[in-house]
Amino acid sequence: MGQYYQYSLITIAVATPPNDPAGCFPPRPSGLNGMLARLPYIDQQGRKDGFVYVQERHGSVHDEYRNTILQSELLGRGWVLQEWLLSRRLIFITSNQLYFECQSKWPHNEYMETAHLGLDAGRISGRIHSEWKVPLKSLFSYKTKPIGDLWCTIVETYCTLQLTKPELDTFLAIAGIAGEIKRMIAQEATNGDATNKQREYYVAGLWLTDIHHGLLWEQRTRLNTIGSNPRAPTWSWASQSTPIKWQPRGKRVANTCEICALILPDGRSFDLNDTTEYENGSEDPGGVFGVTNSFAALKILSQRRLFLIHRHLTSSETTKISSYTGNATNFAGTWRAVSDPLSPTRHLGWASIESPSVSRQLGEENSIALQALHIARIRGESGGVKFGKLGMTHSVCCVVFIIPREDGRYERVGTGRIFQSQYFDGVQKEEVELV
Repeated sequence: MGQYYQYSLITIAVATPPNDPAGCFPPRPSGLNGMLARLPYIDQQGRKDGFVYVQERHGSVHDEYRNTILQSELLGRGWVLQEWLLSRRLIFITSNQLYFECQSKWPHNEYMETAHLGLDAGRISGRIHSEWKVPLKSLFSYKTKPIGDLWCTIVETYCTLQLTKPELDTFLAIAGIAGEIKRMIAQEATNGDATNKQREYYVAGLWLTDIHHGLLWEQRTRLNTIGSNPRAPTWSWASQSTPIKWQPRGKRVANTCEICALILPDGRSFDLNDTTEYENGSEDPGGVFGVTNSFAALKILSQRRLFLIHRHLTSSETTKISSYTGNATNFAGTWRAVSDPLSPTRHLGWASIESPSVSRQLGEENSIALQALHIARIRGESGGVKFGKLGMTHSVCCVVFIIPREDGRYERVGTGRIFQSQYFDGVQKEEVELV
């Protein structure tokens, strides 16, 4: 479906109120909206040559675009994101006027007045514009921003939108964009940046080339609005029907675990260390890495350690721990305190618990011991002396919290960062199957 919009000459979008009896062609308001003034027109030679009419405007074009389009029911739908993003040129029909939007310029109305959205926090284009500061359509290219960052921004926006049947449509409604991202990764590989075909593999909403960072998604809001999607694995952002986000990567990040294999729901396993499986130019063995797939499990070789998870952090505690772990301050109050089971009052970092059942068990009074997989390490964070280091910097561990299942496999229940990296020193790596 994405190709219909991607290769169309123009996409027409009707952003009128859903129950408007006039449909997509409402009558224009009758009469003048505001005072009208007539002024003499003077040409470059100083001669009077007719008149100029000036009308008072009520509200800016920016506000009109935000209220009639960004805040419309149309752009609150999950399916519309890829239709908006992949369309090269759009005409929005509203109750008052037309708006035009393309890949390289800000939206403008039929009077050529431009809606500058660089500081807007509205939905879809406004949300993404606020992240990138310039029109996203011109940035939908591997040449202008790392593909992993672009994908994370798109998914963060997508997860704020509504799907009538999320258990069926979560992967389908973003498949068109995923297909375009896959083409961009292939183009990057053609330019000599890829080491193997596995970079192009799409696994349940994440890219194998960026899966370590992809596993570290967290909830944006408290769990009172969260829902689960049983058709997606717990390690994928698609498993939760809630707004999510990724923390900044850090400047010096090293992956500390290895993704060994991908396992399909039918039990088939793809060993990522067996390079013979990808020889002879095979880009997708078995045709299972399409943009609507949902893998059942990951086999991960990682260090594993037990931590104690407590109550939600206060705002002052969040600010303090954020400075230690290299994060932007979490204003949503979703982080919980993390400590060593042997020293429960000493905070070592933060945890974001996405599992509704685990969150209910914790509440604000209880503590639960959870195992953490060491996914990546960020080096060079400031504050090393505070933690007994000889230098001015220290390392931060990015982790995924897991719980065991009866079948011996594990479910992801959250993510977090530990600013005492020595807790993983000397810990042997084990193979864990994450479903």
